[in-house]
Amino acid sequence: MFTIDVRVMGVRQFSQKIVKYRKDLLEKLPNDVLWKLSRELVRKAKELCPRRTGILAESISAYFMGKKHLVFQATAPWAIFQEHGFSPHDIPRIWIEQPATAGQWIRYPLLKTSGGFVRVSRHTPFMRPALNYTMTHLKEIIDKIHKSIHKKYFGR
Repeated sequence: MFTIDVRVMGVRQFSQKIVKYRKDLLEKLPNDVLWKLSRELVRKAKELCPRRTGILAESISAYFMGKKHLVFQATAPWAIFQEHGFSPHDIPRIWIEQPATAGQWIRYPLLKTSGGFVRVSRHTPFMRPALNYTMTHLKEIIDKIHKSIHKKYFGR
């Protein structure tokens, strides 16, 4: 008579790995998704916003309030008007002539001019389109982060 002895090795280590993997998915994935989402929102909004002086683009940011609340904002005073619209109006030309580097002046070609005033008549939404774009790519963001966590534990 002969006997076969079968031993399964590594079950305990594999079980511990599964527990850590699950914990990472539950804790790390939401934070990583929010962080990646914030970077993508800011990038897309800056890409879409009008750039006469660059001040509006520089004012776009995202930050966390607590662990699960993402604040996406543009702090330039005219950001809300650019996003939601305004009535056509005239602004003094001096307001749009901004000093550039080394004392140069930039003059922007605008619509109609009347004396020292410029007609402003069109707005360009940038935050809502950035949010819509990012939300359509949310599944891809989650999948990419999930794959990186999976690869960390299982190597594939």
